[in-house]
Amino acid sequence: MLLTEIFGFTLSALTVWGFLMALLINVLVHFTTNSNTKTNIFVSLVMFVSYFVADDAASLSESSTIYLNWGLYDLATVILIATGLKLIKLESSVAPVYVVCGLILNSLLYFSMYYDVVLQKNSTPWILWDLYTMGGTIVDLSMVAVLILNRDFLKLKSATDKLFKKSTVELPSLK
Repeated sequence: MLLTEIFGFTLSALTVWGFLMALLINVLVHFTTNSNTKTNIFVSLVMFVSYFVADDAASLSESSTIYLNWGLYDLATVILIATGLKLIKLESSVAPVYVVCGLILNSLLYFSMYYDVVLQKNSTPWILWDLYTMGGTIVDLSMVAVLILNRDFLKLKSATDKLFKKSTVELPSLK
């Protein structure tokens, strides 16, 4: 919890700012180059709005339910991104894969913290709290970096492409 004790909500403001910058950079790249970045623009916009709303809602909600709320916001964002990409029929890109994986990891961390702090009433810091603080920050900044750089650093996109690749086995014809 050291980072949050030192910086407080400054880290969440930095993350929101990072998603805003990713959105603006992707819009700029879209209009100044021939690159098709509509997927990154959509995902950046959804992430910026989601984190902006979740950050503001954090100040309005009870402190005991904040982890649960953030986890639910992240899962709602995953659903919004997935349905938006299907409905708008945007091209496949690196960014949605990393963002969805990052949001799922963040949700797991939030739900773990909710279980530990609220349901188990644990008030003694332990390794989960450090994992939550460092892991959440690294995941958030990684999502911002992938939205800006659009690079498959961890080969998640290629792994998911292989995992979900449809088999193209042809059936023999019956003549």
